[in-house]
Amino acid sequence: MINSDVIKIGDVDIRINSIHKANCKDDPLDWLKSTFELSFDSSDYVDIYFKKSLKTGYVIGDIIKLYTSSKHAFQLGVGMVADINSDTYNVVHGAASLYQEKAILFLGRGGSGKSTLSSIISDSKTIDDDILMLGSDFVETIGTYGYITTPKDGKKYRLPTNISGKFEISNVFILDKKLPGGHIEQVTNELSRRYLVPDTLSQKNVNMYLTLPKVTLDDTINCYKIGTNGNLEETKQLVEDVVNGIYKF
Repeated sequence: MINSDVIKIGDVDIRINSIHKANCKDDPLDWLKSTFELSFDSSDYVDIYFKKSLKTGYVIGDIIKLYTSSKHAFQLGVGMVADINSDTYNVVHGAASLYQEKAILFLGRGGSGKSTLSSIISDSKTIDDDILMLGSDFVETIGTYGYITTPKDGKKYRLPTNISGKFEISNVFILDKKLPGGHIEQVTNELSRRYLVPDTLSQKNVNMYLTLPKVTLDDTINCYKIGTNGNLEETKQLVEDVVNGIYKF
């Protein structure tokens, strides 16, 4: 158990009230210290219980309780707390690639191709392919570094990318699997929360997430909706042409 440790997520300080370890493979305290910068200040409180026997869930209120056996779920939980309490940061489900020192952001519902596209864009590196903190003109990792989903032995593992920090956004692509590959259209810089919902939230917390304000990006950022139903190579080439200024509308 630890008390009064604080993690800073964006512009919000979240106090870790207690951690109970039970049947957890890794020591939560060691992982927290290596993943987040701990300090001693407080605004909100989080009770975290690492227990495999409990389903992941969050209780948002004066005290936020997170029951989880997953470090990934913990990152999402503290991101949600930060989103609710911040006027600057928003937690989103998406993937971001670092290209020419700026971030390309891929958003969309589960299975639309975010992780795949972020991993195959030429001369780019994936910052994180699941949970990100998004500002009006930047994207930032939650914690010291981003994570990437890596399949192995029929399972998915979250491994650190060793890429960390805040990155200016160059382009945003909203992926839609209902639209054919090759389809592209420019869209408003006001992003609906329905494209940003973390896909591991409980329905109760999805409903709460959807009540949060739209995410409004800076006018200088180009936002597009593209289809991902079809030829992946065609979609990849389309993204690269847009980012490099080759594609003309």
